[in-house]
Amino acid sequence: VHGGATLEEVMVPIIEITQCNQMVHIKLLTPDIVIKRKQVPYIKIFITNKVENLTISLDNKIYNAIETNEDNIYQVNLPDLNKGGKYNFDVYINNNLIETNIVFNAKKEGMQQNDLF
Repeated sequence: VHGGATLEEVMVPIIEITQCNQMVHIKLLTPDIVIKRKQVPYIKIFITNKVENLTISLDNKIYNAIETNEDNIYQVNLPDLNKGGKYNFDVYINNNLIETNIVFNAKKEGMQQNDLF
């Protein structure tokens, strides 16, 4: 390198491409949850492979999943969830989108909603 070298002359960009060997299948184990007072609501997700850094995106917020004692089952605590209704979320593994629009229903404890239509 001569004395007037620029960063473009010295730096070498490296791009790493990896191939996913196995398909990952996701199943929601708790399609209906109950929001109770003084308890944090949660959902449970089954994934065919053991993964690290599993997160979900719900209402533009990111929630980290916690590995449970059961094989390939993860729990996601939802402390900001306080209203009943139908919710969609997306699943990410290492910030890579794996599955979109997984739906679960939430009901508040003690409340009942009648669908008349």
